[in-house]
Amino acid sequence: MSVSALSLAQHMAELRARMQHPTDYEKALDYFMSTIANAFEMHQLGEPTESPALRAVLSTALQQVFGKPHPLQALAVLHAAEHGLYHGCARTSGRAIAFFYCRRLNIGIVGAVPGLKGTIEVVRFRLQQSLHPERDN
Repeated sequence: MSVSALSLAQHMAELRARMQHPTDYEKALDYFMSTIANAFEMHQLGEPTESPALRAVLSTALQQVFGKPHPLQALAVLHAAEHGLYHGCARTSGRAIAFFYCRRLNIGIVGAVPGLKGTIEVVRFRLQQSLHPERDN
C-alpha cells in the first residue's frame, strides 16, 4: 500500500504500534522518518512549540547514550496536537538528533547520527513530568 493511500491518522496509529515494541526502537524511528516525515507537509505535522520538559528528557537520554552530557543546540519542536505527537530535531557535538514523543503512550524515541557504535543510536524514553504543567492545572 502506498504512503498516500493511508491518512495521517492511520500512519500515526502504525507509528504508535511500532513505538511500543519492547526492544526494536529503530523500526519506529525509521517508519517516522521514511514514511510520515517524507509524506506530509510540515504544517500537517504540527505547530512550533517550546518544552523545557522535553529538552530535559532528551538531554538525559543522550547522556545515557554517550556517557556524558551533550548540550542540545538548535532544538526545534513541533506539536501535532490532533495526534498528541511532539517531534523535531536538534544537534549536539557534531551529531544530528531526531526525536518524537507520543503523549498518549508517554513514549518517545530519539535517534543520534552518527552513533558511537554505528551509524545511529536509538533510545526510547518516558517523561516523568508534564510537557506543559501550566496547562495541566
